[in-house]
Amino acid sequence: MNQKNKGYLSSYHASLDRLQQTQDAECQTLAAEWSEPRDFAPHRPCPRCGKLRPVKNYAVPRTISTKIGTVLFRRHYYYCACCRLGFYPRDEELGLDPEDLTDDVIALALDFALNDPFELSAQRLELHHQIKLSATKMQHLFGRQTAPLDAGEKPRPVVELPVSPRNAHQPVVIQNDGSMIRRTDDWHEVKLLRVGLLNQTDAVYFAETRDKERFEDWLREARGFSQLRRRTVLWLGDGAPYNWGLQQRLCPHAQGLVDFYHVLEKVSACAATLFKEGDYCAGPFVATTTKLLLRAEAKLVISQLKECQLLLGAARGDKGRREELRKLIGYLVRNRDRLDYKFFLENRWPIGSGAIESAHKWVLQKRMKQAGMKWSPQNAQQMAVARAVYASVGPFNFYRFLTLAKQNAA
Repeated sequence: MNQKNKGYLSSYHASLDRLQQTQDAECQTLAAEWSEPRDFAPHRPCPRCGKLRPVKNYAVPRTISTKIGTVLFRRHYYYCACCRLGFYPRDEELGLDPEDLTDDVIALALDFALNDPFELSAQRLELHHQIKLSATKMQHLFGRQTAPLDAGEKPRPVVELPVSPRNAHQPVVIQNDGSMIRRTDDWHEVKLLRVGLLNQTDAVYFAETRDKERFEDWLREARGFSQLRRRTVLWLGDGAPYNWGLQQRLCPHAQGLVDFYHVLEKVSACAATLFKEGDYCAGPFVATTTKLLLRAEAKLVISQLKECQLLLGAARGDKGRREELRKLIGYLVRNRDRLDYKFFLENRWPIGSGAIESAHKWVLQKRMKQAGMKWSPQNAQQMAVARAVYASVGPFNFYRFLTLAKQNAA
């Protein structure tokens, strides 16, 4: 190392030492401001019965972790024998969180916990901010802080739908889909719903692991939901009956469309069964079927497939092919009113639900489907809901919205 680099390191470390001394002095100042004087301990009212009670223990220490360091201050402990309740009035006056952390530190810890496993998030919090919390503390902190997002029988939405008079001319695009995460008992489906404006990347997300029907509670209670009745709404999803039952209950006026690429997968799977490997007819079968679907000729496709079914019905040893063809026909018949790809393309609307499929990866699976992870039902629900809110409002606004949820739950 040359002399110039040595000089840089020497002056830099000296500056860090001065900064640390300043922070230590500020922590001592805060400790003096927060502490209660020992010679002044008036009677305080019990929070439960309101009767004045004397001090039971003087100058009980408490340590609070802050961004500038730890603050050790002292406050008096009171006890109400009638209510059998102990309380610290000074803690209430200062508005300190029971976590022994300031709000900005809680926001930091939650940001790490939402993006990394709890053990790794604790290590990264210490590395970047010199705040030491155990992995267990991080997990308990996350559980307590995010509980209001899913309190009670109904979730408490805190994110407003992206609809307003200013964007009334833009269609609203709703997409929903499910993916699997591993819980402690078995694999379990997580439902994710996305609400956004056409050709806009910003969107609002809702997640649910327990009760699928609670999506209805999420949306109906969300601010802006009533405006959907006066908007052009496009609803995209795969052919699962649940998706379209949800659409009919929430937005019966929405123009529904089955994801074209899901249909293409069904057609390709059928072709792979109908024709032997390397058979030239498989390609034209898929190409002709998809071309007709894109031209809004679903009825013709269904009619031609039924003719194929009749031809196979007379042949022996074709049970597997008949069954695959029956599944494809049933799929198209159930969704025949949601296959108007020509109309969507003419309006330059999307015909695929790729946005919600990719959202499953970066909203949920990035945090919840890492190697070896298993989730309890409660933890899975809280993490899924919190990740959906986090994706909706962003890291800078997440703790503010969490605070609103706490106020609503109070």
